[in-house]
Amino acid sequence: MSSISLISSVFTDTIVANGEDDPSITNHYTGGLGISADSVSSGLARKMLTIGDFEYSNAIADIRDFVSRWELSPDTKCVVISNPIRHEVAKKGTILFVDAHFSRPTPRCPNPLAVAKVRFIISLSKILLKHYPVMITYRFEGYNTLYYGLGERCLNSFTFQRFYIDTILHTKLTFFAAISECRHGTIEKPKNNIKPKNSKKSGS
Repeated sequence: MSSISLISSVFTDTIVANGEDDPSITNHYTGGLGISADSVSSGLARKMLTIGDFEYSNAIADIRDFVSRWELSPDTKCVVISNPIRHEVAKKGTILFVDAHFSRPTPRCPNPLAVAKVRFIISLSKILLKHYPVMITYRFEGYNTLYYGLGERCLNSFTFQRFYIDTILHTKLTFFAAISECRHGTIEKPKNNIKPKNSKKSGS
């Protein structure tokens, strides 16, 4: 692993898994996705974040711009969420998190049950020089592969993310549909599992 890496991948996987559903996370952005990278204005190209001038709010803005370039399925919505969890690694630095949640709301279901989560990991090193870039990686919910973001090691592709997002949403929707069918049946074969109220016994 490169010297730019702050900590081992094993340690990263452990701490990234923490705080998946922290109630104190804050909504920062909601928008439609599917914009081609070629259609994005050059004005969105932000200055590389460095260790010396790092600010969490700037990292959120860069991640928001980065995610907006992903070419996802139609009607996919995203919210970028700050995460208060942080890990201080002795003598090495700090690890911060930003989360992105993807869903496909509809007029009938504006608050969909299925949400695909992507966690961004920001490694702020105390070892490297201040002019070095901040390392930002991300991984998709249910997968262990870490991808580099917003740097020279970032994959020059904005299309492969669609596979992960669609797969996660499809898996969750299938699971919820199976539970619903088990409990209530289908439209063709509904289950009569609603117990009738007991009739009151007339007094003698």
